[in-house]
Amino acid sequence: RTGYVPLTLDSRRFQARWLWRGLPHPTDVGLTSNITGMAWADGSLLVSSQQFFHYISHLTRLNEHDGRQVWSHASDSDSIGGPTVSGDRVWGHRDLESTQHELTSWSLSDGQVQTQASFQGQHPRYFGPAVANGDIVAMGGLTGGLMRADGNNGQFIWQNPFISRNINWTTPAVDAQRA
Repeated sequence: RTGYVPLTLDSRRFQARWLWRGLPHPTDVGLTSNITGMAWADGSLLVSSQQFFHYISHLTRLNEHDGRQVWSHASDSDSIGGPTVSGDRVWGHRDLESTQHELTSWSLSDGQVQTQASFQGQHPRYFGPAVANGDIVAMGGLTGGLMRADGNNGQFIWQNPFISRNINWTTPAVDAQRA
């Protein structure tokens, strides 16, 4: 996970196709939401966003070619962490309150909630889950743990909430046997 891609791009040839300014703020006219993560899948850009201090967050699917909104799912949570796509689902953390959270999946086609599994943690909104053999591996735990959930039903296969005393983990690197 170095991010290294063996190619060279000429930035002078880039041009913007479209601009998305985010969803409008519920009370402060002119303000928009903050982007908390993005993922690409199936010709779309998936954007998670939050509106500070209003406990409103969104997961929005935008058409990659013209920026048109395909769907947007509003949540009564402080934030939705960076999205991850696996098959026909979008996965992310919903930050419900200081230590209460949910690992949630939404339908990629229409944004409807598919699964929800509660867990305790600190600031999982900063991290997106990873996919391993169709399962979801994510940061979770009050002091920086790790968990694995079934990619079909969202139920936890295992959780280790005390794997580290560090809450500043990132999206886990995974393969078929290790996380």
